[in-house]
Amino acid sequence: MQMIKKIILSIPLVLILIFSFCLVSSAEENKVGIVTCDVLNIRELPGTENKILRQVTHGERLQILESSEEWYKIKYNDDIGWVHSDYITVKVEPIGIGTINADYVNIRTEGSLSSKVITMRSSGARFEVYDKQGDWYKIMLEDGTYGWVYGQYISFREGTETSRGGQDVRDNNSGGHSSLGEKIVQYAKQYLGVKYVYGGSSPKGFDCSGFVQYVFKNFGINLERVAANQAKHGTKVDKANLRIGDLVFFDTNGGMNSIEHVGIYIGGGNFIHASSASGVRQVTISDLTSGYYSKTYMGARRYISD
Repeated sequence: MQMIKKIILSIPLVLILIFSFCLVSSAEENKVGIVTCDVLNIRELPGTENKILRQVTHGERLQILESSEEWYKIKYNDDIGWVHSDYITVKVEPIGIGTINADYVNIRTEGSLSSKVITMRSSGARFEVYDKQGDWYKIMLEDGTYGWVYGQYISFREGTETSRGGQDVRDNNSGGHSSLGEKIVQYAKQYLGVKYVYGGSSPKGFDCSGFVQYVFKNFGINLERVAANQAKHGTKVDKANLRIGDLVFFDTNGGMNSIEHVGIYIGGGNFIHASSASGVRQVTISDLTSGYYSKTYMGARRYISD
């Protein structure tokens, strides 16, 4: 009888352990590591004394499988191995794209009705979704910060068409998640928050055209250094036919009808850029379809073919 009681009492503990393991495994599923050194060794086991399976170079993306002290178990193509945490930056990939399906929806600091409302969005606004807790979804806002929206007010569906602020922007990517445009955007996003520096063209500080040039150079695409010159090359693209990875240009010089600013279109009516705007002055994400950047928009160019 005592043995039966012990077994019964141990069942909840086993279930808790299993559930906890599932949560940890799930949490690692959408994490990637960006290589930050010139050459990184992938080893068979954690520890510098272990066999090197292969090497990867700066900017490569590694799928994070699990962590152990200062080491990450990763997957790169078909190889599974270990890399040291000092040489990668870990980023969380979105688990999906959500569309707000009602007007005046509250975005909160936490997944709770009692938490503070930080902003509101209306039907058609699209966001990358990074987490789900109960009935709440964690989304990334246009400025790169996070908020929570109640699940009833966000929808997930195929297709990338959005309409906001009275202007239509259609994402015409045909290459899926592996397209070069999306790889460029994901690479660019690792620099969110890097400070704006006039004349800057490195992760120590970017200006707008320096940021775009730096990102594209990582993919073997050489751009001119100045935004106005970047707008002279590539293929001209109508706003209604924008694809992820296209360059978008703006007149930010007080209506002089000259190109002074550039960013990279990331889909959903948004673009990533090194902003010199007062109170921002960093790499950030902004809305292309309404407000200031809608009014100052000058055109777009495509430098990639997929």
